[in-house]
Amino acid sequence: MFNCHAQTDLEVQEAISSISSEPDLIDAVCKIRKQFRIKENSLYYPLYYTREANRENAQFDDLWNCILHSAKRTWFRDKGAHTKLLHILRTIKRNPYPPNRYNGYGPGCIFSCLWGFDRTLSLFLRDNPGYGSGYTQPESHAWTNLNYFAACITKDDPENPWGNWVYCIEAMRAVLEDDMNDDEPHQRSRPGTAIQRYNSLVPAAAVWVLVLGKTLYEKKQDLTPVIGAKRPNYAFGGKLYHGPSGFNKERWTLWKKRFGEISQMGGLNDETRDLAREAFNEMEQNERPAVGSRYLLRPRKTKPSDSDQ
Repeated sequence: MFNCHAQTDLEVQEAISSISSEPDLIDAVCKIRKQFRIKENSLYYPLYYTREANRENAQFDDLWNCILHSAKRTWFRDKGAHTKLLHILRTIKRNPYPPNRYNGYGPGCIFSCLWGFDRTLSLFLRDNPGYGSGYTQPESHAWTNLNYFAACITKDDPENPWGNWVYCIEAMRAVLEDDMNDDEPHQRSRPGTAIQRYNSLVPAAAVWVLVLGKTLYEKKQDLTPVIGAKRPNYAFGGKLYHGPSGFNKERWTLWKKRFGEISQMGGLNDETRDLAREAFNEMEQNERPAVGSRYLLRPRKTKPSDSDQ
């Protein structure tokens, strides 16, 4: 049943061998995998959106797809580019309510709450390594870039009582709260080895720490659903965490410990270990603000790979 991905895996490898630009390669892989992305010939690019938004049948999904796919193809170290995407969302939130637009949720809701954006983001985050994506380098980088932007959105709206915070827990739980083992043949739609999973998932977890920093350290919130609640417990813990669902110092301590362990693991690529080390050091600095703490792990002196340029 899972062999149905063999053809797309082959097409992805052919794209990797023929496309040198990583943003263009991410575009190609997303199309091959049939992931959530910008629709072909979409009318709802930002250039046209001002004209289209007041139409009664205006659709916002294409605009959200455009912004999120742009984030996915933008290297997370390019803070300026991600800031520009974030500025687009801020600008949309400040727009007046479209006078010709009708819905049953009251004036001001369409733009001020970024109507439908959270749902679109959740769909993009379903294309994670092992499921909607494979474990190739461009797919791992795209996953890291997308999580970086999700973290930026979360930092920009820290009072959101639920929203994007749960995606932080999901990114951490996937790699820090479980022991990594090679997948069984039918365990996931795209099984991977423990090394592949570490290399794909650790960077995406690390960027949440790098973006949120002290805000994440100070966050304390119980996200356990109340008895009778209809929503699932999205903030549950993995096998290595047995505390309450949500954010607390016990969970923070486990995450930091795991980043430290992963930074010393053999078999992982340099990028994975370096980002784990960077996240560990960031967490140490948030606990002990003194510069030059003896607890910090010494950074590796390596040149960035071509894909990081």
